[in-house]
Amino acid sequence: MKTICIIGAGRVGASAAFALVLKGHRNIHIYDIDRKRATGEAMDLCDAAGEPSAVSAWDELKRADVYVMSAGKPRTADMTRQDLYGFNAGISEPIFRRIAELNPAAHVIVATNPSDEIAELARKHLKNVTVSAYINDSNRAKIVFGRPVKLAGTHSSRKFVGLAPDEEKLIKEYNGRAAEIIGLKGCTQWGVASEIAELVEKMVKP
Repeated sequence: MKTICIIGAGRVGASAAFALVLKGHRNIHIYDIDRKRATGEAMDLCDAAGEPSAVSAWDELKRADVYVMSAGKPRTADMTRQDLYGFNAGISEPIFRRIAELNPAAHVIVATNPSDEIAELARKHLKNVTVSAYINDSNRAKIVFGRPVKLAGTHSSRKFVGLAPDEEKLIKEYNGRAAEIIGLKGCTQWGVASEIAELVEKMVKP
């Protein structure tokens, strides 16, 4: 069974772990500098799985097959993703260096914002790096535009391919949707957690 490590026990990390548990994954490990929170999340997720060792908390990073990077400062409604770069880069790069020491062939999924730029930091040290954003952004675009839309660009600066002239007025609504959700409930978590689970599924298939 593949080993999955969730780095960051915040809302995104815990939600991703829950999505993986619901899909039947076990051998999941949560790492966070807040050891108590990581332990609590692991215990709660074991209750959800009905298995005492389905999810554990790690006191330090260990070797895994898949790492999900979700640690870092979350975005607030008045911030852009780019506003987070300096702080989150400082947290992320030492972790990527450590992962490279533990398992340079590991798959790394980057959810920490700004995800494309943080993924570039990961690629300085690791080969198998995936940005978590495209599936969630595609789902969001489908809701706003009322149909599937082909996307280009980055998570922080999405471009839309093949929009009709009367659809361009909806770009502002798309761009503001995440901030609106954050303003209403304090974060976005379920869309990215669902995407992470889907990406992990592909990575751990035999």
